[in-house]
Amino acid sequence: MSSSGSVRAGEVIAGKFQVERVLGEGGMGYVVAARHLQLGQMVALKFIKEDVCTPEFKARFLREARNTVKLKSKHVSRVLDVGALDGGSPYMVMEYLEGTDLSELLQRRGPFPPQEAADYIIQACEAIAEAHGHGIVHRDLKPANLFLTRGTGGEAVVKVLDFGVSKVLDLDDDTSAGGHHDSVVTKATDLLGSPSYMAPEQVVSARDADSRSDVWSMGVILFRLVSGKAPFAGNSLGDLIQKIVHGPLPNLRDVRPDIPEGLEHVVWRCFERDREKRPDAVELARMLSAYAGPNAAPSLERIAILGPALIRAPLAPSVPPASGSYSGQSGPKANWTSGPPMPAMVPIESRPPKKDMSSASFFVWVLLSFIVVGSLAFVGRKLMKMPSLGGDPKPTPTFSPLPPPSAEPSAVAQPPPSPSPVPIPSPAPVSIPSARPSASVGHAPTTKPPITPRQPTVRPPAPAPAPAPAPPPPPPPAPASEIPGTREN
Repeated sequence: MSSSGSVRAGEVIAGKFQVERVLGEGGMGYVVAARHLQLGQMVALKFIKEDVCTPEFKARFLREARNTVKLKSKHVSRVLDVGALDGGSPYMVMEYLEGTDLSELLQRRGPFPPQEAADYIIQACEAIAEAHGHGIVHRDLKPANLFLTRGTGGEAVVKVLDFGVSKVLDLDDDTSAGGHHDSVVTKATDLLGSPSYMAPEQVVSARDADSRSDVWSMGVILFRLVSGKAPFAGNSLGDLIQKIVHGPLPNLRDVRPDIPEGLEHVVWRCFERDREKRPDAVELARMLSAYAGPNAAPSLERIAILGPALIRAPLAPSVPPASGSYSGQSGPKANWTSGPPMPAMVPIESRPPKKDMSSASFFVWVLLSFIVVGSLAFVGRKLMKMPSLGGDPKPTPTFSPLPPPSAEPSAVAQPPPSPSPVPIPSPAPVSIPSARPSASVGHAPTTKPPITPRQPTVRPPAPAPAPAPAPPPPPPPAPASEIPGTREN
């Protein structure tokens, strides 16, 4: 191993990985291609340079490995293992990718067709949406970290690299207005990521970056792929930051007039300085679907499935289309958290006092009910005795044994109104008097029984309570009293 910390070709790492060549090197680390001696499988080994291998960077390095393992999307470079060299410098074993990154491809080919650029960004959005769902913020999205390789069917596949690794920030070729490498190289260890692709809140404070900062970076990448130029450029880090935070937003169609107007609108949505108004990665992919080709269809299908579970609640107000498409957003939440729970809470809180009041007044109501029932019983008894008293003053119908008095007793019998609940005994007494008056009177009493059923409910109660002391009323309404009357006569 050299003093810079790089490994040599042919060197064997951990007794099983033989280094073949260096794939890339940066300010903090480097990546080499190696072959597994037992399996013959090609892998990529990622190292940290010894001169920057502090405990903080070691922890950050291992955090990247743990974060990447959580992500299952095929658009994320897989981590296979981690280890450490004899000197304690950690390394990461990753899947080996054949292809090139979008930064190198852009330099070779120039600006991309809008459809191809949209395809690549949508694939990257699938990986970023999954990462955001796990609470992982990339913070260093740029064309160099979007690697273009081939799938099993020969289709173009974008892989997102370098999750969670801080970098020593060199002002790259995007910093200069001409898009070439700038001679100004600024070490900014307090910043994480590449300044040209950072959101305003991230360049002000690296710790303030969140998932919406990654969306800003995706907008910068889209602008760069389609136009071939960086949307924000400066001759120094301070000049660049000033333009990102306060400068005018660029117009994509000023650089490339042939692109659709709607695609420029998508870029502007990503460049919202108020991050609450930016779309999330899911919505960004949805907006780009109108400009993408068939290669983006699989990613769009997977994003549609993952979308509702990955949308962040704070972003819902800034994405009106998403609020209508995904039920898990803040719109529906505001409805069922603020509306329904309140009606449910009001009766629940009001019920305990009602239980207290009912327990306190329960005995009062019981006592009152007993008093009422007792008084009704007493009055009922009095009323039931009333017919006997009323029968004495009305022996007038007894003087006329003719049938007409039977109609009068019907009217006379109505004064005892309350004892209506005794309709059943009426048929028996009605049939009995109808036969016995017939013997004494001799008229057609058989016609009376059909008339008396109108008052059976009233008549029976009067004779029932006092059959013995009742005076002998001859009319059929008081059949029971009529029997002793005949005996007295």
